[in-house]
Amino acid sequence: MFNLTDEELIEKIINNNKEAGRVLFLRYSDQIYFYIHNRIYPADSGKDLLQITFLKAFKNLKKLKNRKIFKSWLYTIARNVVFDFYKKNKNDITIDEIDYKLGSNSKDVVLAQELKKDMNNAIAKLSNSQQNVVNLRIFKESKFKEIAEELSISENSAKVTYHNAIKKLKKYLEREYE
Repeated sequence: MFNLTDEELIEKIINNNKEAGRVLFLRYSDQIYFYIHNRIYPADSGKDLLQITFLKAFKNLKKLKNRKIFKSWLYTIARNVVFDFYKKNKNDITIDEIDYKLGSNSKDVVLAQELKKDMNNAIAKLSNSQQNVVNLRIFKESKFKEIAEELSISENSAKVTYHNAIKKLKKYLEREYE
């Protein structure tokens, strides 16, 4: 069943084949977890958000008209789940909690965590395609050729998307730290 396409697996899932759901989950769970993990604090919520993402995806598979875009649709769901997470928890996290959870009283550690949070917020404002390219390039340290293959785009498109995303990130962070 691992050799089936996403479209074939989706059809089986719609017809209540649980094994197909497991295969599709295994195919994308690491990538989606990585995507979520790099956008949230506390990071231990990542597994919960991963489950929510896949539950929403499986629940709405019948609504997906173009099954060839399943992967990007899944990333869109994950992005919305992260946004929902921040909407629900925006007032729940304090600097003291961050400091305690990190096990340090160092201001440098707290500042680094704040910078990471600002960076994640900036990345969340990018388009879905820009987020994917930036995350693969920066956090996963993928080469442009690998990014192109993973996202089914040309290598040149990956480079242009990355360059434009970095320009947007710089502008956003410059405004944030003026």
